[in-house]
Amino acid sequence: MLHALGDFEQARQAAREALPNMPEAWTRAEWAADHRALAGWESDTATQRIRELD
Repeated sequence: MLHALGDFEQARQAAREALPNMPEAWTRAEWAADHRALAGWESDTATQRIRELD
């Protein structure tokens, strides 16, 4: 929601705080790819690779 409203820094911070508290299956889920990228956890290439593995 923050990202959609243009508050990119707050969205990035929220993703960084939320991802470590999620179950691993959730953090690896396809729907979380944008969150991982936003948090700086991985590049777009790594996100694509995770999608291929799942």
